Amino acid sequence: MKGDREEDDVVVYCKEKDNSGCFAGVYIVPSYDLHYDSIGKFHVHVLGAAVSNNVIAVETFNKFIADTNYWFINKSLSFHLDTCVVDCEKSINKYCEGPFNKERALEYLGAKKIKLKKMYGHSKIFSDYMKGM
Repeated sequence: MKGDREEDDVVVYCKEKDNSGCFAGVYIVPSYDLHYDSIGKFHVHVLGAAVSNNVIAVETFNKFIADTNYWFINKSLSFHLDTCVVDCEKSINKYCEGPFNKERALEYLGAKKIKLKKMYGHSKIFSDYMKGM
């Protein structure tokens, strides 16, 4: 979900869409607790993402420690938000692996033979990986 500022960008399991796309959902990456710090300021946000047939690869940036992490979301996620009453985010996040550092993320992509097809946002690691495929 693209926000007005880069710090707003998150990956959500979409709950509500309009003609422009998703505008509400349950946080996947970063989790709600990581996206904001204890006083409500932005902490972690999505820099970029890339998709394959089975996986969404996500790069996040933690602005307080100036560090990046990588996450992989299994697209087989089949979750019905209308049946979720509590802990929806925790249930959805079972389909997400990470955080990984750059080296582990590249190992993961190679070991699973993931072929990234399309980029969103800015992720040098995923862009470079796609060029090398």
